[in-house]
Amino acid sequence: MSRQHLNLGSTWLDSETRLLPVRHAMRSGLVLLLVGVLAGVLEAKPPSAAARPNMKAVPAEKPGSCPSVMLGGIPQLGICLEMCQSDTQCKGTWKCCRNGCGKNICMEPGP
Repeated sequence: MSRQHLNLGSTWLDSETRLLPVRHAMRSGLVLLLVGVLAGVLEAKPPSAAARPNMKAVPAEKPGSCPSVMLGGIPQLGICLEMCQSDTQCKGTWKCCRNGCGKNICMEPGP
């Protein structure tokens, strides 16, 4: 029995197997995947306030001032580790302040 073959560039199509070209199938799948991802991104909404009942707004900077790192002209050395980058990372009323080691740590604010 003779088979008829047709060259479609990336694949062969014959009269018995009826293969779709691989490039076309991959392109179609990629387009569907991108459409699905875009639909999910566009549909995503930030959670409403009702969905986050335990969350509250916290000011970026807490009241009070950081204590001086100088004591009689001599820098006070503290823990030489970076412990915070903003007041919101410190518990309660504590502030994120520079210490004498050049790092930021959480400390009780001064007056």
